[in-house]
Parts: sequence; C-alpha cells; structure tokens
Amino acid sequence: MAIVRGQASAELISIMGISLLVVLIFSLLAAQAFTGIGLQQNYNEAYESVQALASAADAVHAQGEGATKIVTIKIPPNAVFGSSQTYIGRPSGSPDSVSSKEIAIRLDNNSVFSTSSVRLSGLLPSAPGQYRMKVTARAGYVSIYPHLIELDRNSLSIIMAQGESRTAIIKVYSAGSSPVPVNTNSSWSFPGINVSVSPFLLNASVSGSPLTLVFNSSPDASGFHNFQLLLNATASGGTEEVVSLPISVNVLSG
Repeated sequence: MAIVRGQASAELISIMGISLLVVLIFSLLAAQAFTGIGLQQNYNEAYESVQALASAADAVHAQGEGATKIVTIKIPPNAVFGSSQTYIGRPSGSPDSVSSKEIAIRLDNNSVFSTSSVRLSGLLPSAPGQYRMKVTARAGYVSIYPHLIELDRNSLSIIMAQGESRTAIIKVYSAGSSPVPVNTNSSWSFPGINVSVSPFLLNASVSGSPLTLVFNSSPDASGFHNFQLLLNATASGGTEEVVSLPISVNVLSG
C-alpha cells in the first residue's frame, strides 16, 4: 500500500512539474508576443507622427505664408532623444549639402522619418508623450514647434508721432490646461525709438496673461521700422515653443 502511495505521489509531482513547465513556456511566449506588439505600436506611433507633420508642412506651405495647422503626435516611450537622433530639418552636425526637409524619430531598434517638399525648421518634444504641434508657413520655409502658447493677435502695428509714447498690451494664453513660463526677447536696434517689454518673464495662463509694450520715439525719429518679438515658452520636461510676433513702427515726421 505504501508503494502505491509513493508511486501516486511521484506521478503527482511529475504532473505538477510538467504543468509548471507548460505555464512557464506559455508565459515566455506571451511576454515575447506582448513585447513585439509594444514595439510595433511604438513604430506605428512614430511613423504616423512624422507622416502627419510632413503632410501638414506641405499643406500650409501650399496655402502661403502665415498659414497654420495644429497636429497631434505621439512620441513613443522607446524614442532616443538628441538633435542628431530625433529632429526636424536635418541632424545636427550634418553638412549644408544635407537636405533640411526631414522629420525623424529615432527608436531603440530603428529610425522612422518622413520628408517634406519644403525646408523645415523647428523642434520635436524632448520627452515621450502626446503633444500638439504648431505647423506654420513662413517665407521660404515651414516652422514646426510644440504648441504651448497662443497670442491674441498675429502682428502689431504702431503709428506714432515724433517725441510720442505709445502703449500696446498683448494677451498670452496657455494652449494647455496649466500655466506655461514664457521668456520674451526683442531684436529692436533702431536709433531714436525705444521699446520696453514688461514683464520679461511671465506665466501664461489659460485665461490669458498681459504683456505690455511701451514705444517711445525721440523728437528726430522718423520712418518705418520692423522687428520681431520672440516669446520662448518652456513646459515641464524641457519642451519648448518659440513664437515670433512681427511688429512694425511708423514714426510720422512733420
């Protein structure tokens, strides 16, 4: 009787061992399949993103300078970041002969890219996730940046007399659900006309944050002048957007 019980125990242990082995094999196969599905999904997200951006760039370029389109993209979790790996235009360090019409996302196992018909300039996000990208037609090229902020106007025109002061207020809005820090910088360098911007650093809110520009002309200033006000927005994770506001100042003499 003891021998029979011993044989039964041995058979039970053997069956359990085989069952555990089968479970282990199926677990490994399932893990490999899951990994394969994940890698394919990452590739699909990267491919769809670069294709959508290139297509949007061609579309706004065809519409003309100033045309804009917002595109939602996904940067996969296995993306490799760096200006020579994941970029818009061309990889950093490449010679001038290299086309600046590419959009590329480098993944762990390969690179995914698409080519536009127009010269490109811009930045892709520096962390995985879903982003809204602003694609804008410029003079001779298309700019592509993460869409972080919006302005209440596309340009600003000031007409003033000699020795006069004028003030303009621009509203800066967060394009997302939380405030975004914004740095301001102007390229103003014309004699006889002074422009002050306040504040230099603001937190753009969803409801809009005011940016005040004060223009002062000297008694002998005159003429028509153009410059750009640059607003550099930075989100968490280091993602940036640079917005350029064209400003013209016409000082009437006499």
